[in-house]
Amino acid sequence: MRSWLFLTLSALWMCSVRAQQPAAEPTARVLTAVAPVYTPIAVLANVGGDVSVEVTMASDGSVRTTKALNGNKLLIHASLEAAKRWHFEPGASDRKAVLKFSFRIMPKGTPEEDLGAMFTPPFSIEVRKTIPEQTVNYDPAAKVKKAADKR
Repeated sequence: MRSWLFLTLSALWMCSVRAQQPAAEPTARVLTAVAPVYTPIAVLANVGGDVSVEVTMASDGSVRTTKALNGNKLLIHASLEAAKRWHFEPGASDRKAVLKFSFRIMPKGTPEEDLGAMFTPPFSIEVRKTIPEQTVNYDPAAKVKKAADKR
């Protein structure tokens, strides 16, 4: 009985201490968000998905380091390059944030205004693109004509 009372009082005390702690430091405010390039090879391979990048900020708000946490290898390099160009409100050094870059292949016929990059605060960008129409560079009739012209 005594141990049960001790555990209950300890739990209540810990809850009250946790409630009195100041709120966590607000997240850094984004001043410049740069969208990654959806590389042609990733588009043609129909590769989409999310890439999470952890950034460490310098006191002036620039990005000091970047680290990919997850994502497709065809999308990671573009995400890291974009993350290096983000800029945050100046503050304490070594602040961290996780940026989320989403790559989406949209259906053929998607209106142009629904394509491109869309920023969603606090740290997300979605890049939307359609797969381009395939072009045929081989014309068998032209080859036959060219051979006939040589005679």
